[in-house]
Amino acid sequence: MKRRRRSAPPAKRNPAAPAPGPRTTVAAAVSRSYSGPLPPATQLAEYDRVLPGAAERIVSMAEGYAAHQQALEMQAMQQERSDRQWARWIAAVVVFAVLLSCLYALHLGYEDFALSLGSWTIVALAAVFVAGKVPDWVRKKEP
Repeated sequence: MKRRRRSAPPAKRNPAAPAPGPRTTVAAAVSRSYSGPLPPATQLAEYDRVLPGAAERIVSMAEGYAAHQQALEMQAMQQERSDRQWARWIAAVVVFAVLLSCLYALHLGYEDFALSLGSWTIVALAAVFVAGKVPDWVRKKEP
């Protein structure tokens, strides 16, 4: 006769234990970032381990980029200096032309015109020198 196997009785639930609920899965992602032309030293060492000489190439690339940026900044500063010098010369020529116009108007007998032209020129120059820039009321307003 064949013996029948008995199944184990169901496990009794502890009434103090919380009821089983839905399972939740938690996933975490790690992200690393750095700013600047060079990666951290540990990452440079890893690059060099994978590809010998890579760290040296990365460092020389960063040095070349820094030299390029410095050259661009130097060029921009020289251009700005040159632009300011031109602006000073043009301003001097305009003031000299206005002065000659005032003297010529005085010579012709137009004292009121010469006084008005000279006064407005002095006021505009004073405003530029005091403010350090062209005042907003002189600039053309954009619609």
